[in-house]
Amino acid sequence: MSETSAKIKIDRLALNLPGFDAEAASRLASLVASHLAQAGQAGGDVAIPRLEIVLSAPDTDLDRLAWRISSAILQAG
Repeated sequence: MSETSAKIKIDRLALNLPGFDAEAASRLASLVASHLAQAGQAGGDVAIPRLEIVLSAPDTDLDRLAWRISSAILQAG
């Protein structure tokens, strides 16, 4: 990572995903942070108290879910 790379810190990511265990949820959170870092958005602290993403059908693909979540965070921020 270069010195000018953005640093991403997620204080809390609460998920309500039936059927996902703690390991999958942890992996999803890591993927979200990775995708946000890849987006390279510069700026100060952004607080998003609550963000809801509605899925039209159950989706168990962690990478696809991570992209949906990170995209929504970037749009809300």
